[in-house]
Amino acid sequence: MRANTLASAMLSHEHNSYGVSEEMIKEYYERNQAKFQRARIKLISIAFKPAVPAAGTSIAEIARATAEAAASKAQRSEADARKLAEDVVKQTREGADFGKLVEQYSEDAASKAAGGDFGLVNFSSAHSANIKSAVMALKSGEVTDPIRQSNAFYIIRVEEKTVQDMKEVMEPIIQDLRQAHVNEWFMAIRNRFALVVENPQFFAQPPRGQPIPQMPPVPGAPAAK
Repeated sequence: MRANTLASAMLSHEHNSYGVSEEMIKEYYERNQAKFQRARIKLISIAFKPAVPAAGTSIAEIARATAEAAASKAQRSEADARKLAEDVVKQTREGADFGKLVEQYSEDAASKAAGGDFGLVNFSSAHSANIKSAVMALKSGEVTDPIRQSNAFYIIRVEEKTVQDMKEVMEPIIQDLRQAHVNEWFMAIRNRFALVVENPQFFAQPPRGQPIPQMPPVPGAPAAK
């Protein structure tokens, strides 16, 4: 326990005491522009009634699905919701006005009241992983395929893509640089104490029927009996 505590403290010290210069931050920021993209989006939500979990599902999952089903006002099935969402995407890509489609189809009250506005998405935002990956793959003006959520399909249009200002992401950059330093430092220690087999033949198995070779005596060691 003492050794583990000291090792943990040593790692923390190496991480926190590593100096990160302004030049390092700027270089990292310019090299990772894609990582700091953000998108302003609009949303159409097509709701469905969550299905009852299959047998063998965990108690937590059953409780979550039951609560979502009770809260949902939608009566359509997931299959019907997907079909409708795919049709809305088709209309959008054929040139239909996205704002009018929001008014006609969206069932998310908050974003619908704002004309579909759903805020900003970036790689560190609280949105689900499938939303972030779908949005960041698009250009301004493009629309996602239907994105399944727990009780709805989202259709998202990217209104504008920009890059976060360096001042906004300075702290995450510092943490990334410090963690990269710790990783290199730790690997150097592991390599320093890596085992090296100087005589691999020592571990080779002799052919069947041949005696196992004897090691030469160690000077000063007592003779074997």
